[in-house]
Amino acid sequence: MSSAQLTIDAAPVTIGDWREVASSAGEGLEISLLWSKSAGQVNVTVLEERLRESFDLEVSGADALSAFYQ
Repeated sequence: MSSAQLTIDAAPVTIGDWREVASSAGEGLEISLLWSKSAGQVNVTVLEERLRESFDLEVSGADALSAFYQ
Protein backbone atom coordinates (compact mmCIF):
# COMPACT_ATOMS: atom_id res chain seq x y z
CA MET A 1 0.00 0.00 0.00
CA SER A 2 2.13 2.83 -1.22
CA SER A 3 -0.47 5.48 -0.37
CA ALA A 4 -0.90 4.22 3.20
CA GLN A 5 -0.17 6.51 6.09
CA LEU A 6 1.25 5.27 9.38
CA THR A 7 0.39 7.11 12.54
CA ILE A 8 1.97 6.52 15.94
CA ASP A 9 -0.33 8.39 18.30
CA ALA A 10 1.06 10.66 21.02
CA ALA A 11 -2.34 10.41 22.79
CA PRO A 12 -3.61 6.97 21.75
CA VAL A 13 -7.26 6.11 21.46
CA THR A 14 -8.41 4.17 24.51
CA ILE A 15 -11.43 1.85 24.45
CA GLY A 16 -11.79 0.29 27.87
CA ASP A 17 -8.32 -1.04 28.53
CA TRP A 18 -7.40 -1.23 24.80
CA ARG A 19 -5.04 1.42 23.44
CA GLU A 20 -4.36 2.10 19.78
CA VAL A 21 -0.58 2.27 19.39
CA ALA A 22 -0.40 2.53 15.59
CA SER A 23 -2.76 2.94 12.66
CA SER A 24 -2.57 2.89 8.91
CA ALA A 25 -5.12 3.74 6.20
CA GLY A 26 -5.10 3.46 2.45
CA GLU A 27 -6.71 1.74 -0.51
CA GLY A 28 -9.98 1.27 1.39
CA LEU A 29 -8.43 -0.40 4.43
CA GLU A 30 -7.98 0.95 7.93
CA ILE A 31 -5.57 -1.07 10.11
CA SER A 32 -5.02 -0.55 13.84
CA LEU A 33 -2.56 -2.10 16.27
CA LEU A 34 -4.24 -2.37 19.68
CA TRP A 35 -2.75 -3.33 23.04
CA SER A 36 -4.37 -4.29 26.34
CA LYS A 37 -2.13 -4.19 29.39
CA SER A 38 -4.59 -6.03 31.65
CA ALA A 39 -5.20 -8.80 29.11
CA GLY A 40 -1.53 -8.91 28.10
CA GLN A 41 -2.75 -9.10 24.53
CA VAL A 42 -2.07 -7.40 21.18
CA ASN A 43 -4.59 -7.33 18.32
CA VAL A 44 -4.44 -6.14 14.75
CA THR A 45 -7.85 -4.85 13.63
CA VAL A 46 -8.62 -4.53 9.92
CA LEU A 47 -11.60 -2.48 8.68
CA GLU A 48 -12.72 -2.60 5.04
CA GLU A 49 -14.11 0.93 4.76
CA ARG A 50 -16.47 0.50 1.81
CA LEU A 51 -18.29 -2.53 3.25
CA ARG A 52 -17.74 -1.43 6.88
CA GLU A 53 -16.67 -4.97 7.76
CA SER A 54 -13.85 -5.71 10.14
CA PHE A 55 -11.95 -8.53 11.76
CA ASP A 56 -9.40 -8.86 14.57
CA LEU A 57 -6.24 -10.93 14.71
CA GLU A 58 -4.69 -11.79 18.06
CA VAL A 59 -0.90 -11.73 17.76
CA SER A 60 1.95 -12.25 20.18
CA GLY A 61 3.65 -9.09 21.41
CA ALA A 62 6.91 -10.16 19.77
CA ASP A 63 5.18 -10.41 16.37
CA ALA A 64 2.96 -7.35 16.69
CA LEU A 65 4.77 -4.94 14.35
CA SER A 66 5.46 -7.63 11.80
CA ALA A 67 1.74 -8.57 11.73
CA PHE A 68 0.76 -4.91 11.51
CA TYR A 69 2.94 -4.29 8.45
CA GLN A 70 1.85 -7.49 6.66
